[in-house]
Formats: sequence, C-alpha cells, structure tokens
Amino acid sequence: ADIREKSKQLVDALKSLPGEKAEAARGYLVLNKIMGIDPAYIIFQGKDVFQFDFAKEFWFGSPDPAKKIRLFIHEASSPEKARALFERLIEEQSYDFEIKEQKAEMALLWHSYLKNWFGVGQSGAFIFGIENRPDQKIVRARLKGLKRGIDGEK
Repeated sequence: ADIREKSKQLVDALKSLPGEKAEAARGYLVLNKIMGIDPAYIIFQGKDVFQFDFAKEFWFGSPDPAKKIRLFIHEASSPEKARALFERLIEEQSYDFEIKEQKAEMALLWHSYLKNWFGVGQSGAFIFGIENRPDQKIVRARLKGLKRGIDGEK
C-alpha cells in the first residue's frame, strides 16, 4: 500500500511539470503548412535517399497520393554542406537524367525514358525539390513555392 501511494504521488508530481514542446522540423512545416500536404502523406527518410548513400535526412511529401510525384526538403548543418550536397545530387542524377537547365541555386533534369522531371534547388542550408512530374511548368512553380516557403520559415 505504501509503495502504491508513493507511486501515485510520483505520477502526480510528474504530471504537474511543464511539458516541453517539441519543435517540428522545418522541412515538415514547409511541406505541411506552406505546400498544404496532408501529414498522412509526409515521410522522413533517414538514409539512402534517391538510392544514394551520401543523401540522408530528407522530408518527402506527396501532394497527390495517387501519383508518384514527391516534393522534398533537406536541412544541412551549413550552407556550404548544402551546396556540396546540391552539386553532388545534380552530378549523380545526371547519369540517369539529362541536365536541361542549371543555375547557381536551381537545376532541372529530364528523364527521357520515364518522361518526367527532377527539379532541385538550394537556399542557404536547405536543399529542396520535386521528382516524378511530367510538366516542366509545374516543376518550376513547385520549386518557387518551396523556396518561398523555406525562405519565409527562416
């Protein structure tokens, strides 16, 4: 009886402590709040992203679950590391995709067999993009939306 009473007191004491609020990751917030993706269709992939062992810790969101289109966001520890990852992603993807446009902070790659685009951008410590979309205008619009969302979250 004494142990039960002490346990109840301990539980009550712990309940009264202020709870810590866990802050959601920026990638998740942008996909959910800015891009409007239902949380049920947002996932975190910790390793082997795009089947590359160097690509880790990406958030993915599917705006239309019936299609294979995915938006993605990665937050690196620094802008320099994001730049290196951005350049490496483009290099590795260029073995399967044709680089149609490449600028300092954005690239569009086309897969001629699958007939879809891979768009990727960098803003500060963030890498973001869209994959598996056949319409280049939509890819550009989504890249702009992701960039605005990321820049607005900073």
